[in-house]
Amino acid sequence: MGAFSGNMSFTQFYIDEPLADDWKVKYQEAIHHYRLKPLSAESEAERAIGWCHAQYPLETELDTADYLYTNYLVMGMRVDTWQVPAAMVKLHTDAEVRHMSLTQNKERINRYEVAEIKERIRLQMKKKTLPITKSVDVVWHLDEGVVRFFSTAQKAITEFIDLFEETFQLKLNPHGPYLCAIRPSFGLSAIEQQALLSAEPTPFVDYDTMYEAMVEG
Repeated sequence: MGAFSGNMSFTQFYIDEPLADDWKVKYQEAIHHYRLKPLSAESEAERAIGWCHAQYPLETELDTADYLYTNYLVMGMRVDTWQVPAAMVKLHTDAEVRHMSLTQNKERINRYEVAEIKERIRLQMKKKTLPITKSVDVVWHLDEGVVRFFSTAQKAITEFIDLFEETFQLKLNPHGPYLCAIRPSFGLSAIEQQALLSAEPTPFVDYDTMYEAMVEG
């Protein structure tokens, strides 16, 4: 979702640190290290997060040409999740437990055997399906230090911040009026920036009007 199609809502961040001289080499190595590693049915991992191609999320082996467009770095944050229906697992587990009870002439199957049956059935179901895959676009203007993450979901934002900062070893500062205003591209002088520190919010509606509107609503 995001930069190329679908929902155009995004969360914006700023980076104040300059790029290193050899950033292309470092970032290529870091992106490869933190790429999405596909989930395996045999693995205990239920969720995987990593980088992928922005337009082709199934591609995770990225070269510089796949994500670098002039002064923009464009990638996708991909999240894979196993979603085996719990109700189906229970249904098949109950059937297997009943079959075992009848064939082995047992009145009761102990909980350890039930747990083993449940895990075996869950693994069988995982092998017959694929993880749910979601991808969110990321656009980073390298010259201006502006990063846009095309989602407003809090969980996704938190995971993105962790992945981005771990990958690039750079601090993401969330967008806000003050941070936006003091950036060089905004064009404020040092005196104007200093004046912002003492600025007070201006209410556009008085208390009585606001109260009456709330009561009427």
